[in-house]
Amino acid sequence: AAVVFAEALLWRPVEVALIVNNGLGKFGRAAVLAIMATALRAVAAVLFMFAAQRSVGVWASYYIAANAVSLLIAFVFFYPRQRLRMRTLDRRQAHLNSVELHLDSARRIPPTRIRQVSAARRSC
Repeated sequence: AAVVFAEALLWRPVEVALIVNNGLGKFGRAAVLAIMATALRAVAAVLFMFAAQRSVGVWASYYIAANAVSLLIAFVFFYPRQRLRMRTLDRRQAHLNSVELHLDSARRIPPTRIRQVSAARRSC
């Protein structure tokens, strides 16, 4: 359960920072974060190797600590400064977007082809 906690609540936000940085074109920052997070988990594994107690519970605490430090570093240094927002579309906006897509695809059809289709429809 502790490892699931570490993965779901501590590592996933770090992955969000990776994905956002990649989406913003900041591939170097995302790569540095991924390497640092992996290195922190490796350091936790080495520290666990030298620990006096070696049990799953002790390893889970090392793993949680490494992921928590990764999350802290991601929040402080790698999250973008602008506020990220998801836009929701109401029905009218969704309809207008679909009309725009339809008009956009209609613009790509050569005018001669549109006339041929229109003439074929009139003859039916």
